[in-house]
Amino acid sequence: MELIYANHDREDVGILKNPDLDLAFGGDENNYECTVGIEDHCCEDGYYIYAEGTEYGGIVDAIKIDSADDTVTYSGRTWHGMLASKMIEPLKNGEETGGGGGGTASRLPDGYTEVEYIQSSGAEYINTDFTANNNTRIVLDVEAAATASTSTSQYMLGARASSSSKQFALQTLNSNYAGRYGAQDGTIVSGSIAGRYTIDMNKNVHTINGKAYTFNAETFTCPVPLSLFAMNNNGTGGYSPHSGMKLYSCQIYDNGVLVRDFIPCKNASGVAGLYDVVGGKFYGNAGSGSFTAGADVRVIVLPEGYKRREYIQSSGTQHIDTGFMPTNNTRVVLDAQYTTIPTSLAGLVGCTKSTRVEDYSLWVFDTSERLYDGYGNVSNQPTATGLLNRHVYDKNKNVTKVDGAVISEHTANTFTAHVNMYILAINENGKINSGKSSAKIYSCQIYNSGALVRDFVPCENASGVVGLYDLVESKFYGNAGSGAFVAGAEIETPTVSEPAAVVVEAEDDDGNSYVDKYLVISGDANGCIKYILDRINLAPLFVVVEDAAGVNVEKHRFDPYLDAYTGLCEMLEKVGLRLRMECFDGVVTLSAVPIFDFSADQEMESDLIEYQMTKKYRKVNHLICIGYSGTIVHLYVDEEGHISETQTFVGVEEYTAVNGQKSEDEENSGASTGTDERADLIANGKKVLAGMLKANTITVQFEPTDDTYYVGDIVGAYDRTTDISVSARVNKKILSLVNGRAEIEYKVGD
Repeated sequence: MELIYANHDREDVGILKNPDLDLAFGGDENNYECTVGIEDHCCEDGYYIYAEGTEYGGIVDAIKIDSADDTVTYSGRTWHGMLASKMIEPLKNGEETGGGGGGTASRLPDGYTEVEYIQSSGAEYINTDFTANNNTRIVLDVEAAATASTSTSQYMLGARASSSSKQFALQTLNSNYAGRYGAQDGTIVSGSIAGRYTIDMNKNVHTINGKAYTFNAETFTCPVPLSLFAMNNNGTGGYSPHSGMKLYSCQIYDNGVLVRDFIPCKNASGVAGLYDVVGGKFYGNAGSGSFTAGADVRVIVLPEGYKRREYIQSSGTQHIDTGFMPTNNTRVVLDAQYTTIPTSLAGLVGCTKSTRVEDYSLWVFDTSERLYDGYGNVSNQPTATGLLNRHVYDKNKNVTKVDGAVISEHTANTFTAHVNMYILAINENGKINSGKSSAKIYSCQIYNSGALVRDFVPCENASGVVGLYDLVESKFYGNAGSGAFVAGAEIETPTVSEPAAVVVEAEDDDGNSYVDKYLVISGDANGCIKYILDRINLAPLFVVVEDAAGVNVEKHRFDPYLDAYTGLCEMLEKVGLRLRMECFDGVVTLSAVPIFDFSADQEMESDLIEYQMTKKYRKVNHLICIGYSGTIVHLYVDEEGHISETQTFVGVEEYTAVNGQKSEDEENSGASTGTDERADLIANGKKVLAGMLKANTITVQFEPTDDTYYVGDIVGAYDRTTDISVSARVNKKILSLVNGRAEIEYKVGD
C-alpha cells in the first residue's frame, strides 16, 4: 500500500518513503500517526496523507521529531476525525426551513417502483386495451414455470374471435410453445417450457430464442383487446390463464409503431402491475387474486458516453478477464445464454491451476449438455438440459444452482486461486484451457466472503467498444481475446438527477419550535449528507456523490451539537445504510451505501477460527425516563425488539433501568425545555434503550490482510458445541503499515 502526500491545495506531491502507519477510525478514535526516517521528511502542517481509492487518510495536525531515533512522525485526524471535529448545530433563528422539488432516479413517475418481474398464480391477467391485427408485433421477455407443462392450454397472451379465426396468441401445451395467427396455429418450440425466453411475435413470424415459425400471411383484426397472462376469448378476458408465468418486459408495435412499452412495477399503493411508458398509464390486474412482484430494480448509471446494452455476445474467440482471483468463499451469479452448444469442452466461467487443483470453474462438455463443475480439489459432471435457453448460473462456494435448482454440490475444502477468473473461457495457469463459449452474457456478479467485488453490466463505451462495466470498481472490461463482442439492443439508461432538496423541519407535530434546540431533516440519504456537509463547511475537500441514494431519511433529529461523523452514522444506520468514504486525487467522496449483514451468509465457526463471543440474552426491556421538571416516560421493548410505551414483559421477565434526571445546568442549556420535554424524553430514551439492546460482543483476530468489512457492517459467529450464534456491528477499524506490509484489525460489538 502506497501513501500519497498532498499539499495544502490537495495537489499530490509524492509518495512517502518507507512509512510506518497506525490509523484507526470508528467510535471515539479517529486519528493516525505516520512515521518516516528524518531524511525522508516531506510534509508540512496542513498537508494530507492518504491511500488512493480507499477510506484511509487524514490531515497533518502535528509533527514530532525524534533525534534519538532519527524519525519524523506526522499525526492528525483521519477523514472520519475531521468530520467528528465539526458539530451539527441546532436550527438557527431565521434559517430556511421546508424544501422539496428535485427529480427521480427512475423512468417511472414518482410513487412507482420498478420491479424485476410480475408473476401470476393462474387467476390474474392484464387488459392491454390494444386490439391486435395481422400487422401486430409483440416482443416479450418471459419465464414459464415447470408446472406449466400440462395437457391443458395456458395462454401467455392472446385475443381471438374463436379458436379458428382472428387470433393473435401464444400458448403452452404439454411441453410445447405454440403460436396462433389468424385462422392458424403452429408449434414454435417443443420439448421444454421451463426457463426464461425472449419471444418475438413479428406479424406472421414467431421466434423463440432464435427458432422461428412462419405462418401464412393473412389479413385480420381481433374483435377484442389483447390480454397478457391469459387469452381474451371473444370477450372473456381471463380465459385459460397461465400459472406461474413471470413477465420481465413487453413491447407491442402496431405496424412498426411502438404503442405499449410495459415495465413491471408497484404503484404507490404497493399494487403490482405494468406501467406503459408510451401512454403513461398503469395497468393493474383485471382478474382475481394479485400479481407477485419481483425484487425492486436498481437504477444503473454508467459514465457519460457509455450505452447500456442488453447483453454482450461472443462468437467463440472473445472472453473477459475479471481481474479477480477466486477462493473457496467465492460466489458467481451469471445470467447467460448459449447461442451454440459446444461440440467439445468449452469454458463458461472460472480458472484453475490444473485439473482439480485450485479449481473454480464451470464448463460445458459437449452436445450431451453435461457440465464440468470444479471446486478446489473436487469436481462433478452434472447434466443441464436446455443450454440454448437463458439461465442464471449460481456457483455459490461449493454449491452450484441453475435457475435456483441445485445441480451440483461438493465437499467443502479450502483454496485460493493464483490466476484471474475469466468469463466465457477458463484461465488455466495463465492460458486458455480448451475452447471458449459462444454465448450471451446479460449480467454477472462476483462475491467473495459475501462481499460484492464485481458487478458487471453489458455496455458499449464512449469509443464504441463493447464489453462489461463493473459498477463496484467503476471500470470498463473489454475483450481479452480476439475479434469483438456483439452488443445486444440498447437499454435506455434513466438520467439520475441530484437528490431532491432536503426538507428542514421548523417545528414538531405539536407546534413547538426546533430553533436553538434540534436540527430535524428529511430527504434522500445522499442529499441529507450533502446538506450536513454544506452546513459544517468542509468543501471542497469533502464532496458527496451526485446521484440519489434511493433511500429516504424521514424526520431524523440530530442531538444538539453532536459531532458530524457520529450524527451522519446514526442517521444512516436508522435506514439500513452506512457512510462510505473514498479518496481520489485528494478529494474525499462521501455516499450512503447499504449495511452488509455478513452474519446472514458467513458466520465464523469455532473449528475454523479462534474467537471469543458473548451473547446477552436478557437485556433491559423497561426504561424509565425522568425529566428535570418531573415529567416521567416509560419505554418498553417487545419480543421483536420494537420500542414503544406499551409493556410486554412483567414479573421475572421485566428488566428495568433509569435514564437519569438531567441537571439544572443541562436543563437550562436549551436542549430540553418547556412543553416539548416529553417528546425529548421519548426521543432520547429510545436512543439509549436501543443502545442497551446491542449487548452482544465478538472478539476475533481476522486475517491481517482481510479488508472485507467496514464500520457499520454486521458480522456473526457460531459455536457448534453449544449451538450458540451471535451477531454484532463492526464499530472500529485499525490499519497498521509496517515495512510495507498492511495489517487490519476490527473491533466488533460494544
